[in-house]
Amino acid sequence: MCKCSVVCGCSVVCEFLVMCECSVVCECSVVCECSVVCGCSVMCECSVVCECLVMCKCSVVCGCSVVCGCSVVCECSVVCECSVVCGCSVVCGCSVMCECSVVCECSVVCECSVVCVCSVVCGCSVVCGCSVVCGCSVVCGCSVVCGCSVACGCSVVCGCSVVCECSVVCECSDVCECSVVCVCSVVCECSVVCECSVLCGCSVVCGCSVVCGCSVVCGCSVVCECSVVCECSVVCEYLLIDLGLNSCEEVKLWLLKPLIL
Repeated sequence: MCKCSVVCGCSVVCEFLVMCECSVVCECSVVCECSVVCGCSVMCECSVVCECLVMCKCSVVCGCSVVCGCSVVCECSVVCECSVVCGCSVVCGCSVMCECSVVCECSVVCECSVVCVCSVVCGCSVVCGCSVVCGCSVVCGCSVVCGCSVACGCSVVCGCSVVCECSVVCECSDVCECSVVCVCSVVCECSVVCECSVLCGCSVVCGCSVVCGCSVVCGCSVVCECSVVCECSVVCEYLLIDLGLNSCEEVKLWLLKPLIL
């Protein structure tokens, strides 16, 4: 136990090899089987680690049920298998963030190889309340991606090669830098794409509860407040003109083509 100004309010502190250079580590019900807290190589199997000012330079933080109330968690190579990571103002500089059931209430998630300019953000049930999520090559396998002001510069979202297996993508002010959304190789299994001010070729795509099976697609310049967007009972003349199609049946076949492929 070294160089800690305060170690307080813990019912149990056990089996530490080293615990040093921490300004405060307190109010923890159990902190055990950890080799090092600060500058550590491994920090695992802790039921609660909370109300710490700084926890950084750890190569691994794993197997914890809760990591909360920390102002900064940074420079970790891996943050994985945590049931909750919440209430942090910044989570940055991590090479991998995976298999977390919830990542929420963070003002910024940036400079991570997995979250910002990262290759993959996957296996999370919820990613919410983030002001910016950008520069990712792949965003996949998440049940919900919501409350983001901007989603941009991604090869999969804005390169349109694949956007799949997301039940909800909503409340984004902008989805940009896409070559074409309607000529993407795959856009599948999404129950909702809504409240986006811009979706590539169309000037507005907003307020739609469902992307597939909708009752109206009108104008292609504006598609808004629709309960559904394809297999439409009404197809406006602009869509027929823009696609060079001659009838509603041809439009329906065109809309179904990605599903058939």
